[in-house]
Amino acid sequence: MTTSGSKTTHDLAIIGPVPPPYGGVSIHIKRLMGHLDRAGIDYLVYNNSREGTPSERVRPVGRRGRRWLVGYLLRGPEPVVYVHTSRWDVWRATWWLSRVRGKAVILSVHTDSLRRLWPVRSWLARRAVVGAFRAARTVVAVSTHVRDFLEEVAGVGHKTVVIPDFVEPIRRPEDEGAVDPTVRAFCETHEPVLLGNGAPIVYDDGRDLYGIDQTIELVDRLRAIWPGIGVVWYLLKFTGWNPAYAEQMAGEVQRRGLDSHWLFAEPTGEMYPTFPHVDVFVRPTCSDGDAVSIRESLHFGVPTVTSDAAPRPAGTVVFKTRDQDDYVAKVRATLESLDDARAEAAAAPSVSAVAAEVDMLRQIIDEVHGGRD
Repeated sequence: MTTSGSKTTHDLAIIGPVPPPYGGVSIHIKRLMGHLDRAGIDYLVYNNSREGTPSERVRPVGRRGRRWLVGYLLRGPEPVVYVHTSRWDVWRATWWLSRVRGKAVILSVHTDSLRRLWPVRSWLARRAVVGAFRAARTVVAVSTHVRDFLEEVAGVGHKTVVIPDFVEPIRRPEDEGAVDPTVRAFCETHEPVLLGNGAPIVYDDGRDLYGIDQTIELVDRLRAIWPGIGVVWYLLKFTGWNPAYAEQMAGEVQRRGLDSHWLFAEPTGEMYPTFPHVDVFVRPTCSDGDAVSIRESLHFGVPTVTSDAAPRPAGTVVFKTRDQDDYVAKVRATLESLDDARAEAAAAPSVSAVAAEVDMLRQIIDEVHGGRD
C-alpha cells in the first residue's frame, strides 16, 4: 500500500463479483480474499454485482456500471488489476489500462463463452479482444481447454497460467445451520436426493445452458423407479438470467406433475453445507469453464454426474452433452450403485490451486514495485 497525502493506493485491484448473488466466480473471489488477507497482500475488490455492501476490502460499483468503468480507466489508482469477467466490452477496455495507463493487468477467463461466441462476433470485436489479451501482463485460464483456445485465437499461451477455480472452503460448526430449513426438510422427506444449480439461461439456438430442462425430464423418467426421488435446484440469478425462462421451467415442473419431487431454491449462502444432505450432484451444462461446484461436490465425497461440455476432474461420471438418454442412464447407474459411487467420489483428488494464485499475484506486485524502485 502506498500513501500520497491523504490518498491511499492499494497494491492490487480485483474487478469482479462478490456474493450475493452466489455463483462460481463470486464464490471464488470471496474465498480468495481470505487467502490474500492471510498472505498479507494489500487489495481492494471492486464488486460489479448489482447487489453489495461496502466494507474495508470491498467497494460496490455494479449499479454505476459503465460510468464506473470509464472512470476507472481514466483514474483507477492500483498498479496491478486482476479482472474476472466474461464480458467482451470489459476485456476490450483493459487494453487501455495495459497500454495507456501502464497497469499490470491480469485477465482471468472463467468460462468457455469466448469459444462459443467467437464465430458470431465481428472481425473488429475479435481483433479488439485479441489486442486486450496480448496487452495483458498475464492471463489466467481455469482449464487447459480454455488456455488452448486462447493460444489458438490470440497466441497468448506463453503467458497463460492454468489455475482451476476451486478454492477449498473452510468448514465451520455453524454450516449445518446455514442450510435453508425448507431445503433441509425437503432432503429429509425424499430419497434419493439430487442437487443441481445454475441460472435460467437459454441460448439463441434453444439450448438450456445449465440443463434445467434436462433435469426435469430426468426426474420424470426416474420417479417410476424411485417414487421418493427429489431434486433441489439452486436457482442462480447472476447477469444474463432469464426470468421468463425460469417461469417456463416452473410451469414445466407443474405440467408434468413433479411439484412434490422438485424444489427451486434461491441460495442465501454458499452451497457446500447442503452436500451432506444429498445423494448425487448433477451438472448437465452445455458449455463450461472449470465448474467450482463439481470440484466442490467431489471434495465433499458426493457422487457427481456431469456433461462432457468441458474436461472434467477425475472421479466424475460423464455423459454426452445434451444427450438425454445418456444423462438418464448415467444417473440411474450411479443411484443403483450409490455406495461404490460415494467411495469413488471420496477417493477423487481435491485440487485447490489457490496457493499458486496467491503466489502469482505476489510475484507480479513485487515486480511492479521493483520496477518503480
